[in-house]
Amino acid sequence: MTEVQARFAKCTVVSIAAVASASSETAALAIAKRFGSTCRAILVTNEDLVVSARVTFGHVLDVVTGQWRDLRQVVDVPRSPNRSRQQIQHLSDMARSVGVEADISVLEAGQALADLKATPRESLLILVQPADPLARQSRPFTELRHAALSARASILFAPPHPPVESNGILVLAKGEGDPAIILAEQIGRVVGEPVVRAGESRLDKLGPIWAAGRARPPTMIVKTRDEQLDDPAIVSRMTLRLGVPILLIEPEVQQDESVDE
Repeated sequence: MTEVQARFAKCTVVSIAAVASASSETAALAIAKRFGSTCRAILVTNEDLVVSARVTFGHVLDVVTGQWRDLRQVVDVPRSPNRSRQQIQHLSDMARSVGVEADISVLEAGQALADLKATPRESLLILVQPADPLARQSRPFTELRHAALSARASILFAPPHPPVESNGILVLAKGEGDPAIILAEQIGRVVGEPVVRAGESRLDKLGPIWAAGRARPPTMIVKTRDEQLDDPAIVSRMTLRLGVPILLIEPEVQQDESVDE
């Protein structure tokens, strides 16, 4: 067992079945593979989720395209008594394709929220980001994101599509004593990639110009979470804008470990 696998003994991939795409779920499972060969996957499926998203954003302006759109184009899902079984089989097939053993649960919204809030800190939550910007703004996704952050576990925001070519683990650190540096080095050893320090320690400073200046984007960004700076909406938006997984670790976990040592 590697240092990374020991740190994140439990890995959970969370996805809203109604709005997730096959590519986004496959990307999240591929990330889970880097942390271990087994994980738990939660498919959040509930008609109330679809209704909520539709009511919250019925006919709205898409800030990305500038066009008026109807969210029903995104969230309508065929209703079938076999739907859950089909979703489990589909996700199982994707997990096997990337070499991951996944224990898959299909939970309603309330169950999923309670489950995430009870996640221990020594865990890793991988949140599958819907590709559609309106789905990311809908209450179902923001509630899941809030529940995941409330758990105080480390959380990884997975982009809808992995970068075609990537290289290196980028760490955003305030100083040499930042625990994100140690974890980034551990991940780098696991995946066989170099660790690079950014000139900025804030996600909101890494814009399109920064990304364009790199020959290849990083495989992952690692950062110790700062509650005042790392607003979940900003992290979610930067994950999409950069197309790079962003891992936020909790400083309390690191402090507890140093005390135990």
